[in-house]
Amino acid sequence: MLSALARQLPSALRRHRLVTPGTLLTWHRRLVRWKWRRTPTSPGRPSLAEEIAALIRRLARENPTWGYVRIQGELRRLGHRIAAATVRRVLRRSGLPPARQRASQQTWRSFLRSQAHTLLAYHPTRPQSAHGPGRQSRVLPVPRP
Repeated sequence: MLSALARQLPSALRRHRLVTPGTLLTWHRRLVRWKWRRTPTSPGRPSLAEEIAALIRRLARENPTWGYVRIQGELRRLGHRIAAATVRRVLRRSGLPPARQRASQQTWRSFLRSQAHTLLAYHPTRPQSAHGPGRQSRVLPVPRP
């Protein structure tokens, strides 16, 4: 194409050109060869590592009340910089619903299992202190009718 344009120049300018049409054609052939021999690279950001995606899924399953931003914050504390939209995309592809829907899927059994340490620490017949252990003011349990 450049050699065709070079032919359109006035003869006075054509005499003083530094590059011949053959040289232009050679450069063009090299350019085309280089263009089609390159290995194709995907545009955009690199994909997310599978280990991080597995960590996102694990955090979402183990903490059903955590939303995208909370999971993002926990990942940042662990040293991974990921956007909340990336967390949302990973959870959506994995089939995990948003936090509100995940939290409502909690069963009574899983609730009791997660709260067992608190429930076992309370004994209904032992007086509980409102100010902590060893304090004077005591709260006695009220007998049920």
